[in-house]
Amino acid sequence: MKTIDNPKPIIDPVMAEVRRHKEEIAAAFGFDVVALGRALQAREAGDPRFHKPLKRSNRKR
Repeated sequence: MKTIDNPKPIIDPVMAEVRRHKEEIAAAFGFDVVALGRALQAREAGDPRFHKPLKRSNRKR
């Protein structure tokens, strides 16, 4: 079985943009994962899509 040599790497422009954006976000938080996590939790706390549903009681009606 013969392999194909590809000396020129393929650069995906979408993935390049994702990596650039990820680097910008990390730099904004000083590359501190804990600070980034706290910021995300604070953002989610104000968003109704992330609220936990009310617990249902187990009693039968």
